[in-house]
Amino acid sequence: MTELKKNHKRSLLIGFRYVDDLLSDMEKIMAKPVASQSPFPKYVADITPAQQKIIAEEIACMRGEMRRILEDKGIAIDHPKISSARAVRNAVHFADMAVEEMGPKYMKGYGELTEGGVQELNEIKLCMQKLLARIPDALMGDAETVTIKPDP
Repeated sequence: MTELKKNHKRSLLIGFRYVDDLLSDMEKIMAKPVASQSPFPKYVADITPAQQKIIAEEIACMRGEMRRILEDKGIAIDHPKISSARAVRNAVHFADMAVEEMGPKYMKGYGELTEGGVQELNEIKLCMQKLLARIPDALMGDAETVTIKPDP
């Protein structure tokens, strides 16, 4: 039996959840240089595979210990409540808003645009919005049957 009160347990759970978020960030940082093809990488891939293996083992060890402590103290872990499909749709929505702000309506605030500049920005905006719109399509139905068609 534990001596911790309800508020202490809640604080411990919240703290562990935050630590786990940071551990997840570490995993993403280590995987990103390999997995992502972003034109804007945030990190230099300077962690060796051997270092990654050790760090991954330490992360697993830490998570195992957090689980053990939570179980030992009788602290229940909530099941996830956020749909990953919904989170992707939300991210697409916010990305679409950012792309919209790349259009001439907003960009003219940075200086006068020529007719050609207006056309260029509209083309960029429409191209990016068209590509973004394809992402939610992949969430419709069976992802195995969804094919991405190249733009003509």
